[in-house]
Amino acid sequence: MTGPWTHPLVGVWTLLRFEVRTGDGRVALPFGPDATGLGVYTPGGLGVTHLTPTTGHNAHDAVAYAGRVTVDPRTRTLEQHVDISTIPTWVGAVLRRSYTLDGDLLTLHHGPDTADGTATHRSVAIWRRTETFG
Repeated sequence: MTGPWTHPLVGVWTLLRFEVRTGDGRVALPFGPDATGLGVYTPGGLGVTHLTPTTGHNAHDAVAYAGRVTVDPRTRTLEQHVDISTIPTWVGAVLRRSYTLDGDLLTLHHGPDTADGTATHRSVAIWRRTETFG
């Protein structure tokens, strides 16, 4: 990407909630009820995300990744081209998310995935903008 990126997602975001929803209506909180996280989208098109589990969960379950971001506002999709990650299989991958943006609230949706062959899973991360660039 050349030149500054002026998309409304540019800024610093704090995680409010991360959940996984199953096809049968169950909701799981894999990072715990008070998970913390920080997401940054720079004007240069870089995205950095870090999710940390609640106290009492295994700190080794923290997830971080970074790389170039592309956004299609027409389809409301975000693609994170992963250059570095705490999950080795994500390096070189493209993580696709649909998003909704309501003022300073950003909701990212991933899935559905059929992880166990029977239930459909969809992750939902809700973020609040805490800082802008410029």
